[in-house]
Amino acid sequence: NIFEFVLVVLAIIEFFVSVLLPSDGNHTKNLTVFRITRLTRITRLVRICRMDVFSDLMVMIKGSLGGIRTLVGASILLSLPLYALSIGFRETLGSHHNQEM
Repeated sequence: NIFEFVLVVLAIIEFFVSVLLPSDGNHTKNLTVFRITRLTRITRLVRICRMDVFSDLMVMIKGSLGGIRTLVGASILLSLPLYALSIGFRETLGSHHNQEM
């Protein structure tokens, strides 16, 4: 809990520093400490997701991603022949405008 509190305080400090300081290259180099703390927060989140408590949640997420991949593939397979047929019907049954100049 203390680690999370420190990360939130550092994020607030980073926000105020980025607002108050101009955005030229000299001051942004000093903000790398804040970026590193963000990376540690992300790695901590990944480490927490590996716990046994979240194993069912990870299985559900992987299943959802697999379902989305299947849905996108099916949509592509359905839309390509439909597009080809629409081009064919447009060319054969569509009206042709003769423009004489």
